Amino acid sequence: HDNISHPLDAGERHLDFLHIFGKQPATSPDLRAEAIEIGDDAWIGFNVSILKGVKIGKGAIIGACAVITRDVPDYAVVVGKAEQEIIRYNKPSQG
Repeated sequence: HDNISHPLDAGERHLDFLHIFGKQPATSPDLRAEAIEIGDDAWIGFNVSILKGVKIGKGAIIGACAVITRDVPDYAVVVGKAEQEIIRYNKPSQG
């Protein structure tokens, strides 16, 4: 439920919290967004966090709960919070 007293946006909730406890005035933060790019046939597991500006390559596989802070190459399999690349496989042949 989204209304003036209960915003769904996490940034707005955070600002409300800080304002209530007098840590800073209730103003909009300097939030900056950048698009992420997800290549064809990429698989992204459950509860994955992908930071702004990151490119996920074609056919890449991201394991559940991974935190992705940098680009992932084509056909790489990546897991964990440190983006550990565990394997890179060849593009499947058409046929």
